Amino acid sequence: MIKEYSALSDNKPCYRVEIHIAYSCANHCVFCSEAPWLEEKPHYFVPKRIIIDHLRRLARKGCYHVTFTGGEPTRHPDILDILVKARALGYATYLTTNGGRFASRSFCRQALPLVDEVCFSIHGYNARTHEALTRRPKSFATLEKSLQHVQTQGRHTFCSANLVLTRSHMLLLPKIMEYIFSWPHIKRLLISLVAPEGNGLRHYESLLIRLS
Repeated sequence: MIKEYSALSDNKPCYRVEIHIAYSCANHCVFCSEAPWLEEKPHYFVPKRIIIDHLRRLARKGCYHVTFTGGEPTRHPDILDILVKARALGYATYLTTNGGRFASRSFCRQALPLVDEVCFSIHGYNARTHEALTRRPKSFATLEKSLQHVQTQGRHTFCSANLVLTRSHMLLLPKIMEYIFSWPHIKRLLISLVAPEGNGLRHYESLLIRLS
């Protein structure tokens, strides 16, 4: 799935592209908007050739920023090659992750010089609150190990966080924010509401934060 974004009219070049490269993820988030794709194409990875062909085509149109997402994009077996090619084509690179392979020091050492920004999915301030939403034991431990590795090795990588806010942990927001910004390398936080897609749609009534 490839999404092109532009602030210009349709006949103008796009400047940013988002590519879902991996339909595989260790987490089973209660709000996951991509759940139907992950279920329909389990453990499917978009072929490297297709991704690079699109990057070349869009670079010719003036595109200069690419977001790699999923599923969990670091699970893609060719993620390092893809990042190398994106950089060679002049793209700024943005990677969303639940921690994934950043829990490996070796992967961090290879990937971080190729990534301009890493956005971590952080949905709680401890294992209990985070894993109530990710529905995977030890996902918080993986996340923390990844944050530690990126903090020590990613001096030139901008780090941000994404928090999906649900009714069940809305009142924990101050504690979660305090936890997120206890990591000094995280400079920006995006707070998202539940999208009515996939698991988010299936559980929308129980997850939705009502205006009242």
